[in-house]
Amino acid sequence: MKIIRILTPIILLLLSIFYFLDKQLFFVGRNDLKIYNLLPFNIKTDYNPDYGGGFSLTDEKGFSISKGDTYHVKGKYIKINKIIKYGYNESQFVIQIEDTTAAKHYLKLSLINKISTYISEIFITKDELRFYNSIIWVDIDNESNYKNEMYHTALKFILLPLILIVVYKLIKQIWALFINSKFFNKILLFFE
Repeated sequence: MKIIRILTPIILLLLSIFYFLDKQLFFVGRNDLKIYNLLPFNIKTDYNPDYGGGFSLTDEKGFSISKGDTYHVKGKYIKINKIIKYGYNESQFVIQIEDTTAAKHYLKLSLINKISTYISEIFITKDELRFYNSIIWVDIDNESNYKNEMYHTALKFILLPLILIVVYKLIKQIWALFINSKFFNKILLFFE
């Protein structure tokens, strides 16, 4: 019982740190818990290096922006090579992308109308960004994201054995109480 009393607060502390890190990793698509919906237009992040070339943004209807997508803008085609960062507030969503020629572009997402959740995209210039107030920017390839992911993974390997130890000890104690109970003795007498 003593080990359970010691490990339970430690596990709760580690779980809260894990939750905090997982919530931070949501913004770059590297989280484990798929419970967050913090971005406007119900956009979800995803990171899959094996499929789609890495980071992507997807809305609830399945519209996705990721590496390899091509857009026709002002008489030329822009093919996304990389999503560098994105910015958002309650009503605006802007994505900075790099095309195959290493040129940077800004893609603005907006709702087609107030009722519909369909999203339209418009390319804007860097000068037009000044009209977007209080945008929170998320850098995809930030060093702190990799550190958070490393700590997140380490916590999983620490938490799993601790939780298994507590569960094992609890089951062992419950079984001992059951074996020593009058109810169990009556069951044994019944089968004799």
